[in-house]
Amino acid sequence: MYLITVTGEIPEPVRMLRECRRVLEPAGKLGISELLTDPDYPLRRTVTAWATSAGFRPAEHHGNFFSYTLTFKP
Repeated sequence: MYLITVTGEIPEPVRMLRECRRVLEPAGKLGISELLTDPDYPLRRTVTAWATSAGFRPAEHHGNFFSYTLTFKP
């Protein structure tokens, strides 16, 4: 599952990520990419906190402050 510049648009991101975790296969991965040019840009640490609260474990991260991709496992 891959979310591109969407987490900042969602009013209840942890709730949305819990639903992603529920429907994701056990061996699946969740990818989240964000760009600084998005007006609702969330910081990497914020997205990581949301995903961790939803039951995901961090797996990989790429990029920098301006553009990043995070990968999580259920």
